[in-house]
Amino acid sequence: ERLQDCGNPLLAWNMSNLRVRIDSRGYMMPAKDTSADKIDMACAVVMGISECLFNAGDGPSIYDQEGSQQASLEL
Repeated sequence: ERLQDCGNPLLAWNMSNLRVRIDSRGYMMPAKDTSADKIDMACAVVMGISECLFNAGDGPSIYDQEGSQQASLEL
């Protein structure tokens, strides 16, 4: 499947720098070609998707508990 971005040019640049490296055990990890390339935002997206995929359905969310506080951010 494909991801649809929000049109953020910095995220698009980070994603274009992202490479996948596979180690000797077959584990995939983010990588970049040169030290000048930046992939921080792309790694944050990958980590967020990973958390959603591998922790889905593991019980109730802490945010569903009475008295929990939620913060929102609008850009």
